[in-house]
Amino acid sequence: MIGSQSAGPDSVPGGRLLAWGRRAARAALATPYQAQREAALYIARGGPPTRKPAVRLPPALTLAEQVLITMLRQRFRLPRPELAELFGVVTGTIAKAERQARPLLEQHGHQIKPAPAPIKTLAELTAYASAHGVELTPKTKPAC
Repeated sequence: MIGSQSAGPDSVPGGRLLAWGRRAARAALATPYQAQREAALYIARGGPPTRKPAVRLPPALTLAEQVLITMLRQRFRLPRPELAELFGVVTGTIAKAERQARPLLEQHGHQIKPAPAPIKTLAELTAYASAHGVELTPKTKPAC
């Protein structure tokens, strides 16, 4: 998972505005994400649910993490196995996160420009993040 930045929002020009913008973007994407998810479930089961919802495990990735993964893949073309290691999940979860978050980003007009050079390893990503004042802290996979 991505750790906190070393500089506070007041030390970066427009930092408070950027922090507010991230919260607003997350809130703006939450409702369409839930609607998209419910529509997909409705189609998959062929109609409304016929029984009470079962107690489910929490999702492996939050909506914010899914959006971040999608943005990292589009911007840096980071391989799925590297992202899976960073977020403590399997590569299939990374692919699913992309499938769910990409339409939401496109629907809200977010275009992510590819970086000039792709990042292929976690070491390269860590060096890039450190150069920009961000500390990366990988998640650990839960024991089965």
